[in-house]
Amino acid sequence: MISIFFSCEKTIDFNGVNMEPKIVVHGNLMAGYPVRAAVYKSRSLLSDEEFYNSLPNAEVKLYENGIYVETLEYAGRVDTFRKQLPYDVIKEYIFTNGSYSGMTVAEVGKTYRLEISCDGFDPVTCETTVPAPVEITKVDTVTEVVDLGNGPVKNSWIYIYFKDPEGSQNYYMLQSERTTGWVLNYFDQYSGDPFVPSDTIFLRYESFTGIQLADPVFNNNNQADDVIMGSPDNRFAIFNDTQINGKNYKLGVIHYDPYYGGGGYSPYQGEDNNPIDGTEYGNFSALTIKLVSITKEYYDYLNSANYHFWFSDDPFSEPVPVASNVIGGMGRWAASSSSEIKIIKGTYPMPRKIYINEYEYYYPHN
Repeated sequence: MISIFFSCEKTIDFNGVNMEPKIVVHGNLMAGYPVRAAVYKSRSLLSDEEFYNSLPNAEVKLYENGIYVETLEYAGRVDTFRKQLPYDVIKEYIFTNGSYSGMTVAEVGKTYRLEISCDGFDPVTCETTVPAPVEITKVDTVTEVVDLGNGPVKNSWIYIYFKDPEGSQNYYMLQSERTTGWVLNYFDQYSGDPFVPSDTIFLRYESFTGIQLADPVFNNNNQADDVIMGSPDNRFAIFNDTQINGKNYKLGVIHYDPYYGGGGYSPYQGEDNNPIDGTEYGNFSALTIKLVSITKEYYDYLNSANYHFWFSDDPFSEPVPVASNVIGGMGRWAASSSSEIKIIKGTYPMPRKIYINEYEYYYPHN
């Protein structure tokens, strides 16, 4: 038996004719905040640049419900990007870094359109409508303390109750941030010196930390490649109301708190070798969780970006294009509004305490 294999190759000359740069728009209107957008030049895949040049000479016209309201103003600076090359060579790139903003404050229910033109580029348009926030009606927490062998840690189930609006498709994103306050004396807890509480509290800010997306609504994507490659991590914590349309829903997430006790801190061991929470001295932990209502174009953009990154290194997967609602260009022009809850352990702020953030502590002003 003789097997004959045929192969076919075709060489395509690449001349860059179809690689003219386009206008890229990135903006997320937030209800109650002034309109702002980043407008910059697209970057070629063949370029070794790792930055984007903004377009300071563009004309950015803003329309509200179809009526022209203002031309957004550019503000920015000339910046330097430094790239480390082999043999300790550093290459410097000069680029423009800025954005456009105006006096118009985004309002729920209103539609905002941008019409952008710039010499050397095709004009672009993009439009979005600010969604109404969905109110968080109730919050419950269930806490357990577990010892994983290297000391106790605290895990909390946080249940967020809300009513999904009926009669429309809704899209959401969950965001969280944690602020912790430590009495500065705790940094010297192992010195053997007697503990003397300070009036200075060290603040640390962390975004989307310690939250596990345990609820099934975060797994409502259904790409065909999931069967083979598995589902990607929901890095943007987005979900839609496919499973919960028009319902009262209890959304559950797990908050991992490495700071045992009540205050959000590295625990101080007392004479009985038990942790002291230090809340009476100013220690605290403030966890803010936001239920963000987002537009469909924002959801599609984040969802496609999620899959794009997940399958980018898979040789058996087709490329996943990132969704865009910018006609004639690239990027996304979206809108959001949010409701939030805050869970505070300890008391913040406290009278007669001095609060200093992490940057000020490590880089004091001269």
